[in-house]
Amino acid sequence: MKFIGEICIRDGITVISDEIHCELVFSGYIYTPFASLSEKFLMHSITCISPCKAFKITGLQIVNIISADAKIRAKIDRSININEVCNVNPFGILATMATYNENEEWLR
Repeated sequence: MKFIGEICIRDGITVISDEIHCELVFSGYIYTPFASLSEKFLMHSITCISPCKAFKITGLQIVNIISADAKIRAKIDRSININEVCNVNPFGILATMATYNENEEWLR
C-alpha cells in the first residue's frame, strides 16, 4: 500500500481511501488507516469511514469524510453542498455516535 501512495504523491494524485469496513478486524489484528502510514500520505489523502457496514445501519446513509488538508476539505464541502447531499439523517447521527461509543459487544 505504501508503494501505491508514493506513486500517487509523485504524480499529484489524491488518494481516496474507502475504509468503511475498518471496524471489522479479526482478533489479534489491528486496523491501520492509509493516512497513518506517513505525514505525506495524511496530507495527500481523503479517508471515508462509516459505521454502516459493520453495524448494519446502511439505510441511515451516514459517512465520515476525513482530510487533514484544509484545501481538500474545502473542495469536499463545496462538492457536497453543490450536489445537495449535505443534509444528514438525524437518526444516522445518533446511530453513528452509539456505534462509535458503544460498539465492542456488537462487534464480538
